[in-house]
Amino acid sequence: MSEAPMDISVKSERSSSGKKEKGGGGGGGGGQSRNQGKRTGRARVQFDDPSRVARAAKAQITSRSIQQSDVPFLRHLPQYEGNTSISGGSGLGTGQVHPAIQALGVKYAKGVITGGHSRCLAFVNAMEEVFGDFVMTVGATSPETDSFGLDCQEAELGIFAIILTTLDSAVFVVREQDMNNAQQIHRELSKVLNRCVQFVVECRPLSVSMGNFVRYLKEQIAHLPLVLSLPEARKLILEAIDLFREKRLLLPVKEIAAIGSKLIGHGEKIVVYAYSEVVLNLLKQARNLGTDFLVIVIDSR
Repeated sequence: MSEAPMDISVKSERSSSGKKEKGGGGGGGGGQSRNQGKRTGRARVQFDDPSRVARAAKAQITSRSIQQSDVPFLRHLPQYEGNTSISGGSGLGTGQVHPAIQALGVKYAKGVITGGHSRCLAFVNAMEEVFGDFVMTVGATSPETDSFGLDCQEAELGIFAIILTTLDSAVFVVREQDMNNAQQIHRELSKVLNRCVQFVVECRPLSVSMGNFVRYLKEQIAHLPLVLSLPEARKLILEAIDLFREKRLLLPVKEIAAIGSKLIGHGEKIVVYAYSEVVLNLLKQARNLGTDFLVIVIDSR
């Protein structure tokens, strides 16, 4: 009888600790899944689920024909007709897709551009052209109308406000209008980026480096100054794109080729699998250094 309370206390402690561990594990698991969702972005559609395919088709912006004779064990993946034309509108507005992105999507879908590095570099160049041609959509206030981003009617009201109010309040009115224009530029840039990414993903899923570039662009847009004009925003985005291309794509390939080419000795046999542009540049640079070696390709497309 004296040991019964001890058993009860032990059971209660175990049950409470089990609940805590379960609750903590559940919370951690939920947080981990949420973090994974943030990292991976939108989940890919399982094409063997008709309900998910129907929902995805409503938001689809490309027009492609589903392959009639599909491969059974690949039904969870998209299988389109090889000769299907891809279209997604034309122009530069947020509701349309830039011609450079349309042409790039067609090349992705037809397998003209392959390889993670080549696909990302082509995507970076296309987005540079998109933002270089970026203009505000119809109905949006363009900051290029005057130095403060005001149209003629708003400028007249601003002059009238300066006459009737103090200089400090007039500067506040102008600055507030300029901040509103900057926020509108942020929204328009984000819409254009999301539209282009959606079109490219529907042509072919993003590679890892392309996903990193998209996150980089979103971060650059989010950290644009609160007060800026459209030409300034365009300049900052283009500079950020050029920096990403040089520091994240071109420079690493050169460094890998420079270091790896020196590790290959005379008469060695190099075994490679599939195709990699980075590895190919490394081998070319090693050969240019005068190193004689044999390359064995196990598999290649």
